[in-house]
Amino acid sequence: MNRRRFLKYAGTTAAVVGASALGLDYLLKPQSGSQNQTATSSVTTTSPTPPSISNFQWQPTRIVNGKVYDATLSFQLQAESPGADVSGTIDAYAPTIPPRAYPAEPPRNLQFNQPTASGTRSTQIADLKGGKYYQATVKVRDSAGKDANAQFQTPYVREFENLAKDTKLRIGAYYYPWYRVDGWEPNTNHVEPPKGSPLLGYYDSSDDIVISKHIDWATGHGISSWTSSWEGIGATGGNTNRLFNNSLSDEMEIGVYYESTSRLKVDETNPTEETIDLSDNENLNTLISDTRSFASNLFLYPNYQKLNGRPILSFYFSRTFVGDVEHAIGSVRDAAQDFGFRLFIIGDELEWWNNPNKTPTERLRLYDAITAYVLPGNLADWYNTDYETAMDIMLSQWFRRAQSVGVGFVPVATTGVLINHVPQSSLIKSVGKFVKRLQIAKKYVDPKLKTLMICTFNEWFEDTFVEPSIEDGFQYLEAIRDTLATTG
Repeated sequence: MNRRRFLKYAGTTAAVVGASALGLDYLLKPQSGSQNQTATSSVTTTSPTPPSISNFQWQPTRIVNGKVYDATLSFQLQAESPGADVSGTIDAYAPTIPPRAYPAEPPRNLQFNQPTASGTRSTQIADLKGGKYYQATVKVRDSAGKDANAQFQTPYVREFENLAKDTKLRIGAYYYPWYRVDGWEPNTNHVEPPKGSPLLGYYDSSDDIVISKHIDWATGHGISSWTSSWEGIGATGGNTNRLFNNSLSDEMEIGVYYESTSRLKVDETNPTEETIDLSDNENLNTLISDTRSFASNLFLYPNYQKLNGRPILSFYFSRTFVGDVEHAIGSVRDAAQDFGFRLFIIGDELEWWNNPNKTPTERLRLYDAITAYVLPGNLADWYNTDYETAMDIMLSQWFRRAQSVGVGFVPVATTGVLINHVPQSSLIKSVGKFVKRLQIAKKYVDPKLKTLMICTFNEWFEDTFVEPSIEDGFQYLEAIRDTLATTG
C-alpha cells in the first residue's frame, strides 16, 4: 500500500478543523482563541466607581532578526481616587504544549510607573527568552480600597533569531500538517508508533502555538521554506491555510506538495509499479480543479513559495504519471494562467533504480525542475556500495541529466527512512551521517535555483523528521544550521 494511503487509513490526517514601523507587524497582531489582547477587568467591589483597566499595549523595543528581547507593556487606568497601587506579574503562557518545549523562565514581578490616579501605566520587560506566549496579570487597588484586575496575553515571542532570512542557500523542507492529538497512537490498522518522541508532545497541527514553534525552530536554524503536504481542501488543506494565517507566517515561504496518490486514482494492480493515469478524465478534472483552488486562494498569499515570482507547485510521485502527461501538465499551467499565475512546477521524477538517460527528454521538460522526495536506503544495494556513496553517484548522474535537458535540479537529503515501516539498514539514522548527506546534496545545488530540500521537517512515522525530539533534541536542526546556513 502506498505510504500516503497507508497514513491516511492510519488516522494521522488532520481534520478540518515601534514594531510596526520596523515592518514586524506580527509582533503586534492579535492572537486567536485564548490569546486575546483585549483585557477585561473583573471588579471585586460593589462600589459604583471602581478603577478600570483597558487598552493593553505590547511594544517591542529591542528586536534582533525578528526575535523580541525587550518590550514595553502598558495599559490605561481609570480611577477616581488618587494614589492607586498597581502591581503585576508576567509568566509563560503555553497551555497546549509541555514546558520542555520552551526555555525555562521564572515569573517576574512587574513594577509600573505611578502617575496620578488615571492615565497610562507602563513597565519595561527585558531579556525575554521566548519560545512561547506570555501572560501578564495586573492588579489595582485605589486609596478607597476599590480593586480591579485584568490579564493580557502577548503575541508569540520567538526563541531563536531568524537565521534563514540571511542564508545564501534556499533551504526547504517537506512539512506535514496532518497530525491530530488522537492520531499518534497505534490502532486497529496495525500502525506502528512514531519513531521518536516529539519535544512538543503528541500535538495537533491546527494549534497556533505548534505552528509558531515550528516556524521559530525552522527559520532559527536556516530553513526558509516549507513544501506542505496537501491532500485536499477538507484535510491537510485546512491546516495549510492555518500556516499562512499564523502570526509568524511572513517569515516562512510556504508552498503546496500535491499528494498525487491521495488526490488521484492510483492503479495498484501491479503493486511494484503503481501508476496514475492522467488521461483519465476524473484525474484530469481533479488536477485542474485543485489548481484553480490554489490560484484563487493560496497563491494570493504574499509568502506563497515562489521562484522568480512564479508560484511553485510540487508533485509527489510524478514519476508514476502515465497517459497523456503532457496534456495534463499543460492543463495545470493553463488553469493557473487563467488567474494570472505562471507556474513553476517541480516533478518528483528521479528514479533511483534507473539510468537517468532512459527517462525521455520530452518528459523531463514538462517540468521546470526535477527532484526526488526521498532517496531510499535500497539504492545502496542498487549501486553496490554504502548509502552515502550511492547517493553521491545518483545525484551526480541526475544533476548532469537535468543540466543537459535544460531543467532545474533540486537535490534532497534525509535523516533516514522507513518504507512500509520496515527499517532499511543501509540508511542508518545518525547525526553524523546526516551531515555527510547534507554535504553531498550541497554539491549538486543548481546554481540558478540555489535550492536544497530536507526530507522531512516532521514526518514522524517514516523516521525522516528533523523536528526536535526528546531523544535527539535539536541535533538535526543544528546540523542543518552548521552545514548549510552560511550567510553573507
